[in-house]
Amino acid sequence: MNRKHLALFGLTLYGHVKPTLGLVAELVRRGHRVTYFVGEQYADLVAETGATVVAHKSGLGQYPMPLSARDSVLALTDESFAPLPDALALLADDPPDLIGYDVLVSDTARICARRFGVPLVRLYAGFAGSATVPIDRLTESARPAEPAEPEMADFLSLGRRIDELIERAGAADLVVEHETPVPGDGALSVAFVPRAFQIRAEEFDDSVVFAGPCFRADEFTGTWTPADERPVVLISLGTTTNKRPEVLRLLIQAVRDLPWRVVMTIGRDGDPTALEPIPSNVEVHRWLDQHAVLRHASLFINQGGVGSVMQSLHWGVPLLVVTGEDDTEIAGHQVVGLGVGRQILDRDLTAEMVRDEALAVLADSSIAANARAMSEHVRLPGAVEAADRMEALINQQEVARR
Repeated sequence: MNRKHLALFGLTLYGHVKPTLGLVAELVRRGHRVTYFVGEQYADLVAETGATVVAHKSGLGQYPMPLSARDSVLALTDESFAPLPDALALLADDPPDLIGYDVLVSDTARICARRFGVPLVRLYAGFAGSATVPIDRLTESARPAEPAEPEMADFLSLGRRIDELIERAGAADLVVEHETPVPGDGALSVAFVPRAFQIRAEEFDDSVVFAGPCFRADEFTGTWTPADERPVVLISLGTTTNKRPEVLRLLIQAVRDLPWRVVMTIGRDGDPTALEPIPSNVEVHRWLDQHAVLRHASLFINQGGVGSVMQSLHWGVPLLVVTGEDDTEIAGHQVVGLGVGRQILDRDLTAEMVRDEALAVLADSSIAANARAMSEHVRLPGAVEAADRMEALINQQEVARR
């Protein structure tokens, strides 16, 4: 295929940027040009793929994680419009052949698609969603709605900022009050989980490519060697939990004196001294290459983030997931339902429960077998299929224009 130009709009969160990079690298490997719009904190990470990065100032960092329902509306709306002026100006001189966008930040992508008349591809960082399959909870009624926020000043202020931004960008004629179809939108979606792990997968047709995690070869270059023959257990609970040292101390208490080599990562901003005394069977790191450890691991205790779950299953490692009431709830549901691990709800967490559940996972040979079987699905070359389908969509658009 002749060299094409693809524009991608990412959500400035690690768990949303990271899954896209294998696909971006595959597109670049094929000779295509990829322009990737993302918050400046991930510009260097994306640039490693060979993409051209257009960075903007993202306001996501000012909101506490996990986002409340109110903050989600504010933060994601702001993020969705943030790249608009730069995108319209840059792409006017170098129009794309296709636009891809994280489903949580679609506004700039849709405006650009209308301006340049090109197809859209939806990108799901984890599970694919639809009108009947939510991507952030198991059912529409699984979680009670938060009380309405009585103070509307923040929403009105955001609305005014966006109106001014749209006006400055000269895009007022491209914004519609009620969303209308854009060429190619809905023709193709890419979800970065394998179909075998997707919730209610039978409800999705082949317009969704279940690409899996699309790990790149350079993600497997790290090394770590266990000090002895004891079973290795990796613990990594993500950015939000790392800011709660009481949870980390509870986990250390749970594994104290067990005959395991426990490896815990607490984030680059974590303080190992806050967890002392640390027992001799536990080693604490701010950061460690998780693939390098999982290569040797017998169990991975994590927060149920899709990225961590996919890493574990790539190596066929059973899981114990500690999930909250958010999108990790779905991952936990799948971990249990597919027999690749067990789940504990964050609100029920005790050291005794973690200890008992971890021992139960390690003693269950069927969980180990299921995790090894799921590894075959996770390792499928999903980036290749996704890139093939994106090229085909560009071809269809070109034929339709003739």
